[in-house]
Amino acid sequence: MNNSKRLDGSYWVWRGRANQHVIELVKRLFAGHGEQRSEELIRWQYLEHLGGAYVAVAHTAAGLLDGAAAIYSAFPVKWRSGGRSVTAAQSFDTLTTELHRGRGLFVALASMVYEDMAADDVELVYGVPNGQSYGTFVNRLGWQSLDPLPFLMRPIGSRYLRVRLGVRHPRIEPALATAFTHAKIVDRVPPDVDDLVARSECSMLDGVIRDGAYLRWRLRRPGSSYRLTEIRESSGELVGFAANELVLKHGAAVGYVLDGIFDQSRQDVGDCLVESIVADFNRRGADIAMAWSSDESEFSRCLRRNRFVTLPSRLRPIELHLGGRSFSARTPIARDALKFSYLDSDTV
Repeated sequence: MNNSKRLDGSYWVWRGRANQHVIELVKRLFAGHGEQRSEELIRWQYLEHLGGAYVAVAHTAAGLLDGAAAIYSAFPVKWRSGGRSVTAAQSFDTLTTELHRGRGLFVALASMVYEDMAADDVELVYGVPNGQSYGTFVNRLGWQSLDPLPFLMRPIGSRYLRVRLGVRHPRIEPALATAFTHAKIVDRVPPDVDDLVARSECSMLDGVIRDGAYLRWRLRRPGSSYRLTEIRESSGELVGFAANELVLKHGAAVGYVLDGIFDQSRQDVGDCLVESIVADFNRRGADIAMAWSSDESEFSRCLRRNRFVTLPSRLRPIELHLGGRSFSARTPIARDALKFSYLDSDTV
């Protein structure tokens, strides 16, 4: 891993697709800033999907591992745009160490990654930047704002209010089987999920192609505690699939609805998926349920029918934004045509 090139008098840059050396570098770099990530998780993010992540690292004369100053990463995904299947990329890791901030490294590295992606016919990049980096993405890197992030929530009774008031201690009870007759907890992505995806809104809206290969990779995230739910007809046909997770986070027991996929002709199935997930959250001690679900999504309507409402920005635990940049005139990125959910998060 010795192909670094001089950036200026103080820095060199290594750029390329992720490899084992990158795994060790990322582990060290983020551990030095208080974020402990397992090697298994980093490998999953950086190596295990569509050929590996695009990475650019700025470093000093001390070398790539010992002198790392900044990193920018994005991993490739298959994306649907206006009925076409293209390659896109999700921007995820951005970090400049404190000593090297204010020297333009973030913009320089991101621009290099975008050059590499465009050379590989990647047609757009998207992501969920935080409040600190969002202005740079929009003002310096040509991103289009797709705000507001479609953030929905549903308190579980009065538990969340009591947590916020300090009179309830967040806790999670053991997982049990679902109480819904038609909804079944399963331990893997159904083998016939591609047939369901073809009959769902996922085949119509723009966004990451949620096919079986993607779902099996995404829902294998190391360290996760995902619960997978399926609904089948008496004939055995799969008509609904959803994923969720309950974790202690932001000072509460937070239930995340990752996404729901169901036959477009069966809104009752979408409602049943949401109801069964919320019931599971309730039994296991959740204080609040949260979801990202784009306005055009039928699943968003199911959530709203089940008392999910927009979470005001001032009540959100962290400041996040939604945006992206297209590298091709053939591949616009528009909020009103987007399928977007917590499946598109790189942290949940």
